[in-house]
Amino acid sequence: MPSLVGSEMCIRDRYSSFQKDSALAYAIHMNRFAQESNDKELLIEAKLDYSRILSSMGFFKEALAITNSMQQEQLSPRLKAEYFLGQVTIYNHQKAFASNEDDSQENDLIAQIYRDSLLQCKEIPTNVRAFMTAPTLLFHKKYDDAIHILDSTYQSYTPYSRNAGIIAYSLASAYQGKNDRENTIKYFAISAISDVLNGARENLSLKILAKLIFESGDIDRASKYMKNAMEDAILCNARINTIEASDMYLFIDKAFQEKEKHKFIIITALLIALCIVCIMLFILSVQLKKQKGKVEQANENLSYHLYEIQQMNSILADNNKIKEEYVGPVSYTHLRAHETRHDLVCRLLLEKKKRHQYEGN
Repeated sequence: MPSLVGSEMCIRDRYSSFQKDSALAYAIHMNRFAQESNDKELLIEAKLDYSRILSSMGFFKEALAITNSMQQEQLSPRLKAEYFLGQVTIYNHQKAFASNEDDSQENDLIAQIYRDSLLQCKEIPTNVRAFMTAPTLLFHKKYDDAIHILDSTYQSYTPYSRNAGIIAYSLASAYQGKNDRENTIKYFAISAISDVLNGARENLSLKILAKLIFESGDIDRASKYMKNAMEDAILCNARINTIEASDMYLFIDKAFQEKEKHKFIIITALLIALCIVCIMLFILSVQLKKQKGKVEQANENLSYHLYEIQQMNSILADNNKIKEEYVGPVSYTHLRAHETRHDLVCRLLLEKKKRHQYEGN
């Protein structure tokens, strides 16, 4: 029987942070088993586990109804420590779900009273004592003392283990109280990674981390983190976390949508400007093509005129050669009456031709 009870409780603990419905089913099964066994201590322990799971699902009145029905004086030292731990858990959940600041402070005060009572118990495990001491110091704003205790405890655990993640969450809360933003984000990130690696879907750290990143201006990453936190809270059926994540997700998603809308406007404006530039480039290319045609036509005309000039220069060169051979040595005194220079050239050419014919005969 002890081994069976231990197995049942181990399974319930695993499901507690992964799927609340499954954890609740195992808790109900444990209650039935305890009633059938007539073991009063086991029955009280099963009821305390059952009340903690109900509280995490948002059923505060039902959880308090179970714990308030128990007589503290009749509890064994071990169960008394479990009872105080259960009350701390319930009132912490109520604090997170409080509708106003006064209710939140009232629940925080009651949780601290039960936390002080828990720390006075000798049967409290060492790791639970460390977990409870830090919130007490944080409640009294003794952040440096809390960091000193938590840091030494954190170093004793395997990195990113479940307990290390819980301690990292408390460390982040202590640094947050000191307004040390860098270490706050660091340890909330470590706690969030621990939740992911250990299959914890409550994702308290991821939700707070998303808020901090959102405040730093990284809306895209904050939206992704908060969306994952909300989806896991829904799958886990953690009512409190789902409501908190939903409220915060709506706020962050609204900012994300505004950013996307602004981005869309900028992209649209850039596309319009690009289209205008393309149209202008097209018009310019058409004009350049027309100018190119005109230049080509002008080049053709210029080539034609250049050819004519070359022909004229050739004619002039021939005329100059004739002039040098026949006209150059002749003086104007050889001109006959009413004979022009052109007539003289023709006459001399005819005489030269006759002379060549005579010499040939």
